[in-house]
Amino acid sequence: VFEKATQAALQQKKKKKSKCMIL
Repeated sequence: VFEKATQAALQQKKKKKSKCMIL
């Protein structure tokens, strides 16, 4: 379960980075 949570957090960070790059 912990690994899944960390993966989800990394995906969210990647999404935030992509949004910042688009902006």
